Amino acid sequence: MPAMAMHLLTHDLRHKCGVCGKAFSRPWLLQGHMRSHTGEKPFAARTAGKAFADRSNLRAHMQTHSAFKHFQCKRCKKSFALKSYLNKHYESACFKGAAGSGPPAPAPAAPPQLSPVQA
Repeated sequence: MPAMAMHLLTHDLRHKCGVCGKAFSRPWLLQGHMRSHTGEKPFAARTAGKAFADRSNLRAHMQTHSAFKHFQCKRCKKSFALKSYLNKHYESACFKGAAGSGPPAPAPAAPPQLSPVQA
């Protein structure tokens, strides 16, 4: 199917949620959305005992167990497999200042530059 024809299908929202009325262009998108109503989490991590409603969230979680953690906090040197996890860490108490170590450091205007972990 030509690209334009495929794109036009994204505007044809014929798959509608019976619970909230949200509409989708593909049946599998509706199927994934329905999990937000049912709480179903069919994608389980084997080692951590966690489960996810979406396969991509399981994949992201599995990277937390990876030996390759290329994103390191400049303050505490903790390493993360995903840049988004490091960014969340920068919003945590570690970056804002630990209790008893003086006043909290001001939040940065932009996230600090990332540095790869040195092996």
